[in-house]
Amino acid sequence: MESNSGDWSKSEIEQIILWLEDSINLCRTQKGSGETKKHQISVIISRIPSCS
Repeated sequence: MESNSGDWSKSEIEQIILWLEDSINLCRTQKGSGETKKHQISVIISRIPSCS
């Protein structure tokens, strides 16, 4: 698979998966949690080195 600068690396994807596997973080993504999608995305992006 060819990658370009817009693609996430395998380690970046693994970071997202690890974040979502945390039960507290997973609950925050559920409807009715009170967390906005914008906030959830900003938290996830902060865990990706190439985005920060």
